[in-house]
Amino acid sequence: MKNILSRFAWSGIMVIGLVLLQSTVYGADMPGAGSCALKPEEAGKLIAVLQSSDASQFDKARACQQLEIIGAKDAVPAFAALLTDEKLSNYARSGLEAITDPSADNALRKALGKFQGKLLIGVVNSIGMRRDAKAVKNLIELVRDPSKGAANEALLALGRIGTAKTIETLQKALTSGPAEFRAAAAEGCLLCAERQLAQGKRDVAVKLYDAVNRAEVPKQLQVAAMHGAVLARQTAGLPLLIEQLKSSDMAMVGIALRLIRELSGTEVTQALVAELGKVRPEIQVLLIKALVDRNDPTVRGAIEALAVVDSPEVRTATAEALGKIGGFSSIPVLLKLIEAGKTEAESTAAAASLTLLASDDTDNMILKAVPSAQPVTRAKLIAILGNRNAEIAVTEVLKQAGDPDAAVSKAAFIALASISRPGDLPEIIKLTLACKDDSVHEKAERAVFETCMKIPSVSNRSNTIMTIFKESKDTVTKCALMKMLGMIGDFKSCNVIISALNDPDVQIQDTALRVLVDWPDATPTAVLLDTVKKTTNPVHRTLALRGAVRMAGKLATDCVCPSRQVIGWLTQANQMVRKDVVDEKRLILSGLANLKCLEGLQLVQTYLEDAGVQSEAELAVINIAKLMTQPNQQLMAKSLVEKIIKTTKNGAVRHQAGEVIKQIPGKSIEFKAPAQTDDKIDVAKLTFIPLFDGQTYTGWEGETYKSFRIENGAIVGGSLKNRIPQNEFLCTTRSYGDFILRLECKLAGHCNAGIQIRSQRVPSSSELCGYQADMDSGGKYWGCLYDESRRGWLVKSDPTEIMKIVKRDDWNLYEIRCEGPRIQLFVNGIQTVDYTEKDETVMQSGIIGLQIHGGDPSESRYRNITIAELP
Repeated sequence: MKNILSRFAWSGIMVIGLVLLQSTVYGADMPGAGSCALKPEEAGKLIAVLQSSDASQFDKARACQQLEIIGAKDAVPAFAALLTDEKLSNYARSGLEAITDPSADNALRKALGKFQGKLLIGVVNSIGMRRDAKAVKNLIELVRDPSKGAANEALLALGRIGTAKTIETLQKALTSGPAEFRAAAAEGCLLCAERQLAQGKRDVAVKLYDAVNRAEVPKQLQVAAMHGAVLARQTAGLPLLIEQLKSSDMAMVGIALRLIRELSGTEVTQALVAELGKVRPEIQVLLIKALVDRNDPTVRGAIEALAVVDSPEVRTATAEALGKIGGFSSIPVLLKLIEAGKTEAESTAAAASLTLLASDDTDNMILKAVPSAQPVTRAKLIAILGNRNAEIAVTEVLKQAGDPDAAVSKAAFIALASISRPGDLPEIIKLTLACKDDSVHEKAERAVFETCMKIPSVSNRSNTIMTIFKESKDTVTKCALMKMLGMIGDFKSCNVIISALNDPDVQIQDTALRVLVDWPDATPTAVLLDTVKKTTNPVHRTLALRGAVRMAGKLATDCVCPSRQVIGWLTQANQMVRKDVVDEKRLILSGLANLKCLEGLQLVQTYLEDAGVQSEAELAVINIAKLMTQPNQQLMAKSLVEKIIKTTKNGAVRHQAGEVIKQIPGKSIEFKAPAQTDDKIDVAKLTFIPLFDGQTYTGWEGETYKSFRIENGAIVGGSLKNRIPQNEFLCTTRSYGDFILRLECKLAGHCNAGIQIRSQRVPSSSELCGYQADMDSGGKYWGCLYDESRRGWLVKSDPTEIMKIVKRDDWNLYEIRCEGPRIQLFVNGIQTVDYTEKDETVMQSGIIGLQIHGGDPSESRYRNITIAELP
């Protein structure tokens, strides 16, 4: 069997090698590789190559391969002549094997008397592959004369040919031939048996398989013979299969298990089920899995009966099996295994199977078992209900969440995170506030958060918690509620927490600060910087500074050109760093390293002479230089990196600096601090680059399966055929701070749409949070500024005046300018909004998004989208 497998593997390698060589050498001439396949009339030229004394071996090998593809009869003499060439013989034989004409057989037979050793073996293998019955006599002679060195291969070839005469020879060699050829004789018998089976001669095949089974041959050949013997007998082979299943030889057990999966029919299933209780436990485990793989529900009862046997391994296998083939009758079996299981493995397996069980009554029966179960079991059952998303269990699980047993309570809160409904939120909050166990409380808070996330309206998700917070007078309750608001992390929640910083209760102040420091976005940055400036509490100062630097640094990373707001925040933070505290200097450098602009270099430069943080400052300069995109700024940064190479004492820093120098082409420019100017930006001198290439979503992300498509060079949101289920946004993959955005927009149907700027995606929602330049088909919102999922309307324009400049059912040019806190909107060249943000907590950078509003069938189209980032 090893030889058979190795031969199969070698054949595969040869095929792969041939394909690779053909594709490499011939290119478009290879069939299927191009429009020019090989033509039969080309055979003459190729044959001439084979017969030429001047042609190289490579050219002849290539010609053999091409002739093999054609299968030309005329090539037989040329191929035959090459059989004596040790380097080309394999190519010639492959060519002969591909020719259907009998002349190829004649050529191979004639070659048998000419060769010995490897060349002879190759010819014998080719004869076997072609199943040339006329060569049987010659092959038998090779078997009888081992001195020729091809007896083993001759036996295999006889097996492939499979005539009555070959069978006689193979059986004789198997039973009474030399021991060194017995394995090859067995392989030949197996090959012959397969051929007989394919021809419908089952009796002959059975005799051959049985002969190999009785012979003294390697185990793998006996195993293969047993497999064939059972398959050849079909259902009549069941006693033989069952005999192997009870064998002490695991190789035979393995082949029996394979056969169980291959043999079909109810008779087979019934016979195996009858043996299920008779085999030893370790085989029972394997037999259960094999029966499950037959996908026959009639085995269910027999497997369920094994749930009470003594073997824990069998009980575990039973539990696992019922998850795949179980039904209504399996539910009480699995429930009992969970409750009375003697090992954790069977209990866990039963729980997993109950989770998977498709029976409609499963949820009800589990739910019915919950109240009376012991705490350990009850916790497991609750977990199963949660994993099954069994909403019918909400009332009972809410009750169990208040159970004094910590395991039960924790399981209930975990389940509620999955099965709760928005209407359950007040009760879950109440239970969470009543929870005293810290390990349970964490799961309870997660249940509150997940339930809030199920509220469709993003702006309403924190309302219930905020209402309870405002009504509460208890410090512990307020602190717990603030942590929940922090998990939601929306704008309204942030303002509530910011207000709590001024609460007279010290514990509330401390909790509020810690919640703000861990806020999921940069909204509290300005407040945290103000806290650093004003607080007398050293712990609070450190926490606030760390939080502010982290948030501002993250925003600096997100934008290629950091916004003025981010530069201002990090500049303020730098001014607050105590020069005698090394940790604070390292902290600010970690944030400044992401400020990829001249201001960032200017701030970092002041630390290059500070021995305590010199390496950190050098690395920050290197990182900024590596990230900068504007050529002049890059060259200024390059000059600082060059100085670092000369002055640094750190070899690793010097190496990194050298690598960055290589990436910045051109001669360095002396670094100059950025000029402080309020000069108006000359828009005519700005360079606008495309945000959309008109063909692909490169640089964008969103729901492009149904909600957005690209059509005629435009991004199209929505459809005029189908109602739009919810708001959807196609967004840029990177953030922008200060910029001018220009694009053309066109609406169709009863459409409401808009362009999001300086926005963020809302977790667990299709919504964005941030500014929106609005538009609609009805004329109410064109040219207005809206604050999506945050504060609502900021600036409304006069619809009557706006619709004088909007072209209905046509393309309109929208221009959006964001510069610091100032936002200006222009429609078809006419300014409609000039808004200055007063709230320092509102971020002045973020992604850009194109909206299609949920509602009636409609389309919003966007094209020629370009942007210029402001310096």
